[in-house]
Amino acid sequence: MSMIKIAFDLGVALARNEAGFECLSKQAGNQLEDLTGKLKNTQWPWQKKEPSGFASWKPYAVGGALGLGAYGLLRHKFLADPKRFPGLRHLQEMSGGEMLRAGLPEQPRNPTWWQKLYRSTVYGPEVWGNKFPRGTGVKPPKAIFEGNSPEFQTPGTFDPYSLGLKGKDLEEFHKTQQKYENKLLQAELLQKHAPGAMADTHKIEDIIKEYNLRLGEDTLAEDLPKLQEALKHKFGGKNYLLKTRNVREGGDPMTTSVLESFPDQNTDLVKSHEGWKKIRDEFHSLRKLDTTEAMRAFRRDPAFQGRVVEELLHNNVIAQERLPIRQFTGSIAENMKKRGFSPVEEYRVHVIGGKASPHLALPRNYSDPLHAGVGYAHTSRQAADYAQGIVDKLPPKHRNMTMAIDVAPMETGGFRVIELNPGISGLLSQPGMNPALYREVTGHSTPAISALGGVAAAGIGTGATGMAMGPKKDSKKGFNLPKLR
Repeated sequence: MSMIKIAFDLGVALARNEAGFECLSKQAGNQLEDLTGKLKNTQWPWQKKEPSGFASWKPYAVGGALGLGAYGLLRHKFLADPKRFPGLRHLQEMSGGEMLRAGLPEQPRNPTWWQKLYRSTVYGPEVWGNKFPRGTGVKPPKAIFEGNSPEFQTPGTFDPYSLGLKGKDLEEFHKTQQKYENKLLQAELLQKHAPGAMADTHKIEDIIKEYNLRLGEDTLAEDLPKLQEALKHKFGGKNYLLKTRNVREGGDPMTTSVLESFPDQNTDLVKSHEGWKKIRDEFHSLRKLDTTEAMRAFRRDPAFQGRVVEELLHNNVIAQERLPIRQFTGSIAENMKKRGFSPVEEYRVHVIGGKASPHLALPRNYSDPLHAGVGYAHTSRQAADYAQGIVDKLPPKHRNMTMAIDVAPMETGGFRVIELNPGISGLLSQPGMNPALYREVTGHSTPAISALGGVAAAGIGTGATGMAMGPKKDSKKGFNLPKLR
């Protein structure tokens, strides 16, 4: 009984005072305060001195207590451990329990009330146009995620992506993020602090020097076969891939690459480069138009591998061991192939403030968010746990990078890091991801999710209590709940 009273008191206090219900109380005027005041001052059975049996409780009173208690518990802050995750804890304290999301492409500009309710529940609280104009007195939240549009650049707000840093700290943060977009530097960082986490990686320039090779526009046809022989010797006969190590203007567009679009130990590099020169202009024309679907058509063209060969001329290529990554099978694999993706089983784990959240991890290229969230929740959590172990080994400067780490399970068991992906990820725009992001950034659940939990608890509590009060059987009507006085 005392636990229900505590839950009720907590729920009422939060419903009246905390930020999530300010808008509701303003709309309802004094009615909400009058209601909560009456509920607060009601003498409940457990407050009476004389014994009160369970059957005397009123179902709606108990349901209301459980509902408000569930809301209160869900909206209660559960902040990160400041010793283990100082970056995330700092972010949560800065947010003050408030965060809005801005800049989603599919966000309607003039939403109906139903769209607002739906998107708030599925995507989390969002900014609907410029709601914080100067001089109106409307107070914006402290944190606005992806607030990259000028209309959301409100004084006093910050973007959680950059952990709320300012001045020189923010500048240093962005420099570190940009620096480690380079895959070679990622490999060197992990090799130093978490050996074996990433595939065996070599810089092509080092191999060229070691084997006395030349790589120039006029000598490619002669030197490329020699380079392949050197790579086979360097990797001891193991399979390998050639990848661009950094995004370079006019170079390899990372978003169009899949496993089959990289040269490997069996690729005829000379033939591939000749084929690339024939499709290069057409590809870059499409790239400027941002026709992603059209560009994806190039993925499985053997000539597309030649773009990496061309990057050899710009010292922008690494050779990396090809890992035995586990693959999806059956309908999932077929679905991925139709969408132009390799059916490799790969998971993206988002890291914010040093924490690799299992709630922000999901299959990277799988198109069904519900299936991915339910069918692969266990593996996603395992991938997040593995990523957390890697992040914990990094120095604080690198540990606090915002990352979208790609982690893959091996056919031989265990996981390996594919790349660190410093920065934010488009997968955070998937349905169901933003409430989890809100939970990490602020330390408690969204008002909409909390309210749904409260309604569910109220309904279950009301029904269960009514049944427990002694339902009577009527041969014609079945079970009936007792009437409330």
